[in-house]
Amino acid sequence: MLNSLGARTVYLAFSFVSSLLFALCFTAFTLYRVEKVGLSPLELVLVGTLLELTCFLFEVPTGVLADTRSRRLSVIWGTLLLGPGFMLEGIFPVLAAVLVAQVISVLSLHSQVDALGQMLGGPLLGLLATRASLGVALLVGALLLPALGLYLHPALQQRASKEVEVAPE
Repeated sequence: MLNSLGARTVYLAFSFVSSLLFALCFTAFTLYRVEKVGLSPLELVLVGTLLELTCFLFEVPTGVLADTRSRRLSVIWGTLLLGPGFMLEGIFPVLAAVLVAQVISVLSLHSQVDALGQMLGGPLLGLLATRASLGVALLVGALLLPALGLYLHPALQQRASKEVEVAPE
């Protein structure tokens, strides 16, 4: 059954469910950290800073893992690792547990994001990177994607304004 689902269907379903649940979860985590753990504003900033630092440090290693091993395995591994990170934070309401849980959660999320991003935009830029070089692929991606966004922005804006037209009273 699961093998019969296409990659696009799995990606869309995964994106929808994870976006919905993460929005609910991260809102609840902020309230939990303030109310139950009793973090001060400075400690909340420390948690956020650790999150960003972990994102910065593990961006490349998680991408390499997804490239060299398996993108599908990276998504599965990332999804399975997310649960223990959330559980750790919920079971032990102390700052140290929240910090360790942040690192685990970031590793999990970056594994998923890197692999899913490579599944979507990877083949074209990946082919370019193999044929020419990684620098050329990055340059093309950096120039092409913003240009595509600038090209599509007016069309999407016009489409959105048509959908939001207000009926006269």
